[in-house]
Amino acid sequence: MSLKSKTCEWNGCEVSEVLREIENISVCKFHEDGGIFGTGDLFEQYAIIEEDFVNIIKYIPLEKENFDIYSPRLSDILIRCCVSIEIFFREWLNHYSFSKNEKIRELRDKRRLTINDFYIAFSDSLKDSNVYIRQLNSDLYPFKEWTENSAPKWWDSYNKIKHNKTEKHNNANLESALNALAGLFLLHCEQIDSLRYLYKYSSTSLITIQWVRLKYIKSPLESKRYLFLYKIRQTSPAHHIR
Repeated sequence: MSLKSKTCEWNGCEVSEVLREIENISVCKFHEDGGIFGTGDLFEQYAIIEEDFVNIIKYIPLEKENFDIYSPRLSDILIRCCVSIEIFFREWLNHYSFSKNEKIRELRDKRRLTINDFYIAFSDSLKDSNVYIRQLNSDLYPFKEWTENSAPKWWDSYNKIKHNKTEKHNNANLESALNALAGLFLLHCEQIDSLRYLYKYSSTSLITIQWVRLKYIKSPLESKRYLFLYKIRQTSPAHHIR
């Protein structure tokens, strides 16, 4: 890495002091470390929602026969997860690694972004990704139904609640809340800076001089309350951790 005096290429950052150059991209120290992904701020917000969900399933057991159960508390989990997902996606679009990506730059200029816009940017990373749910002993693919013109069912539930707050939405149920929470956790596993932070909570010890390729690490990542497990896919683009 060389040092140059430019403007940070994390979209929206106005820092122009001495920056580091990473593969010909100039980045300030804060964003070199991943910005709000690297600080863990977003993951700690996720952990709060996850803890609330775990408290709910103490009373509504996490079993498939209970998936249709509706509760205002589950509706609250769904809303908070989806709002956090929107925030996550919007900030991810600003990442310096996309500074030379024409499609991403076009999305950044849009006044209003929809779930379809995020599909263009992130579907390749998420559609085939899954987490393992301990209590169900099964894998969950929260973004599997995602297409360019159709959002996942749990996202549709969120939209119905958002636009009709006074109505009771029975589809804001245990299944929708679980999928939304799994989707939010999955984002943290797929975004490299958040993944680097998340590894602080894994059982893997890393001793390295410079870079470690995460695809060679076998132990899975765990959510903070041990609800989910995530194993890095061998077919995923190579991730790195410092």
